[in-house]
Amino acid sequence: MKKNNTISMKYCLWTCVIFFVTTVLAKNNSHLFFASNQNFSNRYAIKNSFDKILKLGKIRTSCTCADVKYLKSELQPGESTELIVTLKANSLSGPFTHTIYVETNNPKQRFMRFVIKGNAIPLLNVSPEPVRYIGTLQAGKKYEYKYELIPTDPKEKISLELIHSKLPVGTDIKLEKQDGKFLLTVTITPQKDQKSISLNFAVKIKEPKDWADIKFTLNGRIQSSQSEQPKTEKTTP
Repeated sequence: MKKNNTISMKYCLWTCVIFFVTTVLAKNNSHLFFASNQNFSNRYAIKNSFDKILKLGKIRTSCTCADVKYLKSELQPGESTELIVTLKANSLSGPFTHTIYVETNNPKQRFMRFVIKGNAIPLLNVSPEPVRYIGTLQAGKKYEYKYELIPTDPKEKISLELIHSKLPVGTDIKLEKQDGKFLLTVTITPQKDQKSISLNFAVKIKEPKDWADIKFTLNGRIQSSQSEQPKTEKTTP
């Protein structure tokens, strides 16, 4: 693994849960480590413990983050195949639980259910969540929203860049580094002619390489106000 793609890895556990007559044998790499910017694959052995031919059908997943396939679709009694699960790079961040269903021709078990749990370690932990609804804002009043971007590995050299299109009148965004973490401050003063606000911007990770941009969204409504003097309301992480 290249140095610029490494971070302090945390423990990740995947579990498979299968019911009835089909046996699933997870290989010895059940305890795995991976960063959220990497493709990650794991294999599970499926054994037909039924006394008839087992046919595997459609695969359904609870998210688009996973590519799943099996190597063989028909298993003779006692025969095995492998189910390969690949998580896409930059599709997950933090702890996750997802479910995979594989249809079968067994009337006693119409599908096999796989529950996959893990922790895709991000480069930065963002608090609060980058996508948020900020409610109803008063026109002419100044609002301030702050985010903390905290490195998972304090020793990692990180370079960030703020990316946004032309900002609405009365809006400002600042990114600065303080005490080993990054502080993002969004200031919004709604205008009287505004009915709503939808602010979208991103933080680009310049170093290390191969990390996806962190995208932020703030949505809210604007209520007209008779007040002429701007007031400030602050929110903290």
